[in-house]
Amino acid sequence: MPAWATILLFAVSVVSVIVFPAVEKRAKHLLIPMAFFRDRTFTVEILTASILDGAQMAFEVYSRPSTICRRRSQACTSRRARCCG
Repeated sequence: MPAWATILLFAVSVVSVIVFPAVEKRAKHLLIPMAFFRDRTFTVEILTASILDGAQMAFEVYSRPSTICRRRSQACTSRRARCCG
């Protein structure tokens, strides 16, 4: 992934975190009541789950290609140089 794409995704996520509560305050039917976030336990659980989900996604993205490459190279050794770079 190019560096600009990473920066763009990070910027979009920061803007989303800032804009979401403002939009929720004006909505008739809330996705999640903001009063829930006054409870410290709930807030910590949500933050922890978000961090762990992000870590799992990062692991899947960065570890998967090498696993797939190894499986392909075992199946067809003539393409190993092209597959694994």
